[in-house]
Amino acid sequence: MRCQMCGTASWDWEENRFAYTAMDEFCAGCYQKQVYTDQQGSSLPGTNVKLVPTTPQLTAQMAMKARKRSRLEMD
Repeated sequence: MRCQMCGTASWDWEENRFAYTAMDEFCAGCYQKQVYTDQQGSSLPGTNVKLVPTTPQLTAQMAMKARKRSRLEMD
């Protein structure tokens, strides 16, 4: 069975323990998810951040939420 996190299997390592090398790989989507998590956070267990296509309607909804948030912080 392959690991869901890294994609390797135990037999990959049994045949050659140097079969893979860890390398950094930048992903803009993963970056956006991490920034969101760092800034917004979530206290609910089991919550995952997902990426959705930005539409004009979604942009307007996000702007409204930001305005409401800034008003609450001012009070």
